[in-house]
Amino acid sequence: MENAIRHHNSAEQIRVTTSRIRDEVQLRVIDAGPGIPLAVREHAFQPFQRQTDSGGDGVGLGLAVARG
Repeated sequence: MENAIRHHNSAEQIRVTTSRIRDEVQLRVIDAGPGIPLAVREHAFQPFQRQTDSGGDGVGLGLAVARG
């Protein structure tokens, strides 16, 4: 959600939904932000990758964990 808030256009909404699939809960954050450019998308999901516009203090594991 932090990324969606940081990169969204203030005129657009951010939507959060949840659903139950058997014994798991699925959480979705849906926005209309710019997304990850196709040319670097696969690289961005590798562990310890941080984009220059991240502005955070993380170690670059979020997308790798989300994909896993």
